[in-house]
Amino acid sequence: MINDSEENEDKPRLNRMLYRAHEHDKACNDDTANELWDRAKRRVKKRRTFHDVVEVQFKEDGYYLPLHRAIQHGAPYHLIKELVDQYTAGCSVLCHDEMPLQTACGYPRHVWRQVQDLRYDTEWEEVILLLMQKNPAAIDTNKSTALHVLLEYNPSLALVEKMIDIHFSNNNTNVSLLEMRDEQNQLPLHVAVERVVSTDVVLKILQSYSVAATCTRAHDGALPLHCAVLFGCSGNVLTRIIIAFPDALLHTENSENTPLHILFHMEKNTDRWNIGDKSDNSDGNTTLSETAICQLLLEYIPEEKMISTLKKKNISGHTVVEAATECAKVFAVPDDLIKLLVKAESGMLMTRCDVDLTVRNPFDLSTDEGSCCSESSDSEGED
Repeated sequence: MINDSEENEDKPRLNRMLYRAHEHDKACNDDTANELWDRAKRRVKKRRTFHDVVEVQFKEDGYYLPLHRAIQHGAPYHLIKELVDQYTAGCSVLCHDEMPLQTACGYPRHVWRQVQDLRYDTEWEEVILLLMQKNPAAIDTNKSTALHVLLEYNPSLALVEKMIDIHFSNNNTNVSLLEMRDEQNQLPLHVAVERVVSTDVVLKILQSYSVAATCTRAHDGALPLHCAVLFGCSGNVLTRIIIAFPDALLHTENSENTPLHILFHMEKNTDRWNIGDKSDNSDGNTTLSETAICQLLLEYIPEEKMISTLKKKNISGHTVVEAATECAKVFAVPDDLIKLLVKAESGMLMTRCDVDLTVRNPFDLSTDEGSCCSESSDSEGED
């Protein structure tokens, strides 16, 4: 049995339980951690007091409710739900300018757990769903919306759809969550593409707010297409972003880089060039190879714009071919890829498809990869 007679009495016993459970959780002492989480839940149900204040309402250091601490420590859903049930108003209490929902969307569990993608942690997605159902206003109260924060951790399509729907149902401004920018002046689509979230989530955002494909980020002038090329993406994502705004192929960001230049940007593309298991399938949902990205971009550049686009120089004075040649000094750029670019620059590329961008439906594929968020049952007894 766990000895719960700590000498430190400056904090409620509930908070001390949360700390100890968290430490055992980080150390992978699952049985001990789970026992402490369970004991904390039973204590919440009994509504114990500390300094004449019910523990669930006591603010440690003047800021932290047990709900805040439980979320920060990645506590299990059943405990967080009990804290919410016993003190629902806690969902609206700020802690260092963050409401519980914002903290939960920051996925504190990823710091010490093996699961990095939120969509594979269905229990934590249930925590987020619970918090936004209890306090929908928290979705867009911060400079960065809860969706911006959430998209950094690859959430499931089901959770993203729920957040969009809940915000729409409780928003009186008629401004979509997908139109809102974060403190870096990015739209959710920029974040989703930069963080290489699942294809179904990107397509949901793009389908719901296709204008986002035409919007640049303030700090570097990049369009979503630049972001997709820079950080890597699937063929379905790249194709649909191009179709949503074909002029992006010719657009330059603040450093005068077209999307083709960005493909060979050595400083920014270190991670992308080192990705393993890249695919040449432009119709798939796995990360594309550099060759496949290049071929797809070339396929959609208008023939009359091909030579001028390839010969355009960026702020370093490099054409696309020159940027690719420089990149080949550091990364394994295929010789055939550079030859393809030289041929295109010379106007000799004869294998391009004649694509009608006005007819094709960019969202005709179903790529539902999401997981469902459902309420967990809670049948545990009390001490």
